[in-house]
Amino acid sequence: MIEIVRLYKSGQSISQIAKKFGVSKTTIHKKLRQHITLRPPVCRKHQINITSITDYQTEACAYWLGYLACKGSLRDTRITVRLSQNDIRHLHKLTESLATSIMPTKKDGRCRLSINHTTLARFYRDNGLPQFKIGDPTQIPTQKIVVRHLLRGLWDGSGIITHNSRYLRMGFTSPHLEILNFVGGLLQEIHVPTNKIDKRGGRFYCWWSGASAMTIAKHLYFTQTISLDRKTNRVLDYLLVKK
Repeated sequence: MIEIVRLYKSGQSISQIAKKFGVSKTTIHKKLRQHITLRPPVCRKHQINITSITDYQTEACAYWLGYLACKGSLRDTRITVRLSQNDIRHLHKLTESLATSIMPTKKDGRCRLSINHTTLARFYRDNGLPQFKIGDPTQIPTQKIVVRHLLRGLWDGSGIITHNSRYLRMGFTSPHLEILNFVGGLLQEIHVPTNKIDKRGGRFYCWWSGASAMTIAKHLYFTQTISLDRKTNRVLDYLLVKK
């Protein structure tokens, strides 16, 4: 066992060690786990660069933290997003932020992107994603990140945008009241008043219209590089109709 540990610490892979001793990779993996902490898994087929998406000051970091808090799932070291196939371009935007060649998959009208990365999963775990899922937004690092981009990620994940020829309506929904209060608090920072929160079918809803809706829309969807196309288009469509 001492020799196995020595070889592993020298940089050899589990596959190389298993071949040397003529045993399976599973055997070597189990023995190493009993004695030392294993290195994070390395993706050899697809490289991933998490520099931008974990830098608190970037748009990518704030946006994807908000969006994945609503739409992603985190299990062990794997982050997974499942969307309608119509939104597959949005998953490509995530792969661009990660500078990876991993591609979304499509099946039965749905698309899926799954990223297995220990450090990235730890980053989202440390910055409140699991807690947000169960209704506790207090661990989201709003003092570190660009809140405007975070809020757009949240809105693209769980927001609602509708309009007619006269009015734009911006809504937000969640199964957790504290999430609605959290979003309302972020909007107060841009002088958007808190509105009444309703509950229907096990979900909470809050709506803004008129000047407040326009303030939100401009704040979120003007001067940005990452957003869900169909929601940005709804804002632009309203502006065209209004003209």
